[in-house]
Amino acid sequence: MKKHFSLLLFVLAAFSCADNKNVSEFVTVDMAHAVDGGTISTSGADSLVIRNSDGHQVGMINKVVRHEGGYFISTMGMLLTVNNDGEITGHIGNRGRSESEYLGINDFWIDGSSVMIYDFNGMKILSYGIDGTFISSEKIAGKGEGFLIPGSLVPFADGYVAKCTYVGTMDESPALAYYPEDLSSSAVLGTLTVKSGLRVGYPLVLSDDVSSDYGESILYWNTLGREIYRVSGSNGTSGSGADGSGITVGKAYELDFGDRNFPSLNETDEYDLLQKYNNDDVWRSNHSGLISYVYENPEYLYFTYMDGGNTALGVYDRKKGKSCSYALESSNGELFLACVFYGKSFFLFEERDDHTVVFSLPLPEPEAE
Repeated sequence: MKKHFSLLLFVLAAFSCADNKNVSEFVTVDMAHAVDGGTISTSGADSLVIRNSDGHQVGMINKVVRHEGGYFISTMGMLLTVNNDGEITGHIGNRGRSESEYLGINDFWIDGSSVMIYDFNGMKILSYGIDGTFISSEKIAGKGEGFLIPGSLVPFADGYVAKCTYVGTMDESPALAYYPEDLSSSAVLGTLTVKSGLRVGYPLVLSDDVSSDYGESILYWNTLGREIYRVSGSNGTSGSGADGSGITVGKAYELDFGDRNFPSLNETDEYDLLQKYNNDDVWRSNHSGLISYVYENPEYLYFTYMDGGNTALGVYDRKKGKSCSYALESSNGELFLACVFYGKSFFLFEERDDHTVVFSLPLPEPEAE
């Protein structure tokens, strides 16, 4: 398996989108002239081993959430719990058709003391305790004309913000929507659109910067594009009406790799672009893109991307306007299958034949070096 598949095979849905015409201010991150920060290697990094057992296996990782007690890992159709010693301690819920079961896990997140699972096929959100105890199940009621089907969800503004699934009968359909807590309706957010059903990247995360300018916010991007958008409450708050009023979508960042940029998604077909990246070695070596994981705190914007087919970490100093790039290197020569940002650290997951290794590395702060 080639290295350039490292961030493509085990990730969630991303969508094509057009620029939000209502936004005039955004930050350009100049990666064409970024400082070369060198290589970040897993050699010597803190690590733990998650060993497969007869009852549970880690493989085809879809999403990982880090918490104080360890990790929740969505893999092989199940949500596994792993402690800080790497021991698989159990799982959350079961597959099935009953009220307390899910047909599949399209997304999950921690909400206070609960673990929430979004089941797309079952059209419901299930709530469990951290220990796996079933709490409740909420059906997504609206399935009528004009109702937008969520592909994944993030709790926001007394409800949810979602990436919408592609409506194949249309050339393009809304990319973002708001749902009230009871999931009884949906409202389009912004002007971004979905133009394909490709499942690439993990482009919907809560920002760790709660500033007076925009308050609580969500970052959304297209893995094949270069724009990162901010979903936020108006007037620096996260409040909204049941129809999503008060929530805005604006372009926050544009990543510029210079002559290594992917072609604009307004001028090329998304399927053709991904096929070219996967199959044309020369083209791939001359381009940088595929923004798969993003993390923002008050000081920095971090993002993983592919640089000529190799995994890299970009860092943008938000206060000084400077950018830096790092090559990510595995000491074992294996592939990075998932990346998790957590506070001042980030975690890289590498699958081996009978186990998975989790490496913990400090997030670089270029100006402090």
